[in-house]
Amino acid sequence: MADKRVTMIKPVVGKVKCPSYALPGNDFVYGIESKLDKEGAGEVVQSWAQSKSSEPPCSMQSFPATNRQALKNGCLSAKAQREYAQQFPVMKQNPK
Repeated sequence: MADKRVTMIKPVVGKVKCPSYALPGNDFVYGIESKLDKEGAGEVVQSWAQSKSSEPPCSMQSFPATNRQALKNGCLSAKAQREYAQQFPVMKQNPK
């Protein structure tokens, strides 16, 4: 089979294309050998460590509420709203 050129092998409908190069024998194993860990799945599940979520900041700015207040105070342009938000930020009461 090694004497065939790859470009010269024509596909046949309903059949597998024959290889154009020599394949290793039946005792050959593809891939890499994986090494077993010291602990099994049982030990991993029994000693499961849960992650701790980080604490949210004590106060965060509420941009929609700040924008609403800016519009109520007559800030219609983007520049005016940005300046209002820097001077009078509205903070969230209970951040999630």
